[in-house]
Amino acid sequence: MSLVSFGRFGRAHGVRGELRFWPHNPQSPLLKAGRAVRIGREAGQTELRRVEHLRFDAKGPVLTIEGVDSREAAEALTGAEWFEDRAAFAPIADPDEIYCVDLIGLEARTVDGAPLGRVVDVMTDTATAVLVIRGARGQHLVPFVEAFVPRVDLAAGEVVVSPIEGLLDG
Repeated sequence: MSLVSFGRFGRAHGVRGELRFWPHNPQSPLLKAGRAVRIGREAGQTELRRVEHLRFDAKGPVLTIEGVDSREAAEALTGAEWFEDRAAFAPIADPDEIYCVDLIGLEARTVDGAPLGRVVDVMTDTATAVLVIRGARGQHLVPFVEAFVPRVDLAAGEVVVSPIEGLLDG
């Protein structure tokens, strides 16, 4: 089983153990009540819990987790992650789409072939996804749009970055 982050638990919501949840993909069919999910601070140390209730408000999902019935218990999960087996994700039908998790770990280089480092994260809480690339010259934040990332080759394990002046200054 290959566990990947599905989202992060936010602050406690109310006094009865509800939690704000920030999924990487709010439209995912995996986001539903009744599911057994893995919760923890890292993929190697999770515990299985059931999502008892899920509702949406103006900011997004709010849920209750089995065994979490007070504000204090919910606060203890703030910052923890919901992990899913990568195999549980639906197959992608459109060849132009990709799961963000599949970008993590890819080698990044410029269109000229200069190495930049490795994709260590994908920020999805912005207007457009942003690749976080860490290498010998530091960390670079690259908007994941075709103008800056003209090519992703999962088979070759790389992303190609077409930088504008200042993008890779660090």
